[in-house]
Amino acid sequence: MAVRERLITYEEFDTFTEQVENLDRNFELIHGEIVEKMPTELHGVLVTILIARLYAFIEKQGSGRLVTEVRSRIPDDD
Repeated sequence: MAVRERLITYEEFDTFTEQVENLDRNFELIHGEIVEKMPTELHGVLVTILIARLYAFIEKQGSGRLVTEVRSRIPDDD
């Protein structure tokens, strides 16, 4: 039987990502485990297409806000 390590809290994750050696790297906290994000070229192409279309829509509507690759935290999610 495998022994599961202790899950990482958001506060511990925040401290980890603010360490000097991690400032230029992208991480996610998934079910209490730190996972480094490694985007592919396809990811970059798809994000560019999606952002361009969404931005055009927002501009046409005259309101809204669009951001990409930003850190977010869902309320009440440990």
